[in-house]
Amino acid sequence: MCRMDYTSEYPAAVEELARGLSSGTIKRKFHIIEGGIEQAPVALPMLFSGGNTGKLYVPILFLFLVRGD
Repeated sequence: MCRMDYTSEYPAAVEELARGLSSGTIKRKFHIIEGGIEQAPVALPMLFSGGNTGKLYVPILFLFLVRGD
């Protein structure tokens, strides 16, 4: 069962978090592994070994070609 406590306070919490992120009092860390999907095998073990700092991202670029037949 999932409980949703304090839902009435969510908007105020989101506003407070946004202010903290904007002012810099709340810091976020990102660990970005460049090189696309080919680097996923390098990045995945980092999740379990503590080799990453912050959120671990492997940016992947998707190109969709649309043909005008």
